[in-house]
Amino acid sequence: MNVLSFVGFAVLAAALSAALTPLARLASLRLGAIDQPDPRKVHRKPMPRMGGLAVLIAMAIVAVLAEAGLLGPAIVLPWALRRGL
Repeated sequence: MNVLSFVGFAVLAAALSAALTPLARLASLRLGAIDQPDPRKVHRKPMPRMGGLAVLIAMAIVAVLAEAGLLGPAIVLPWALRRGL
């Protein structure tokens, strides 16, 4: 397993995250998970708060696919990490 394999996984996770972000935004709007602006915050308009969920799901998908060997040679995760999955 070389460094380029990990770069490929990161690019795939970033692409999945970009694809899932609009869905997370829509879910945030429907659920009312909106951060309202106030004087202490940087944003000037209401912002959805579930964007991190898209990143987490994308990373989980790539990790599961990589562990299953569906993205090339299987990544052997350390035992402690495998136990957590």
